Amino acid sequence: MKLSNADIYNTKVPMQKLLAVKLPVLVGIGVVKLAQKLRGPLDVIEEVRSRLVAAYGEPDPHRPGASKISPEMEGFSKFAEELGTLLGQEVELEIDTVTIPASIEIEPFVVMALERFIQIE
Repeated sequence: MKLSNADIYNTKVPMQKLLAVKLPVLVGIGVVKLAQKLRGPLDVIEEVRSRLVAAYGEPDPHRPGASKISPEMEGFSKFAEELGTLLGQEVELEIDTVTIPASIEIEPFVVMALERFIQIE
């Protein structure tokens, strides 16, 4: 499956929500396998994003060793440009769709964000 880094990055919170749902064993295994396949690229994206924040942002006085970035900062436009380049890159991942029973309650935003990876039946 060809995915952009944005597609992968946007799965972070919905996948955490889905992993917290009580699922039948076989479905749960499929969800964990999906999360593991997305985790590697997601970690790389997050690391590069953090480095961009550090490069173009300012030290965060409330979190020692951390940086922050906001639209009013001088380096924001360059940060946004490079982040856009990062998120626009495509990768090929071998991912199986996970079928989830319709009887399982999942928040709609989770289903929408993961619609390329899950199927509700």
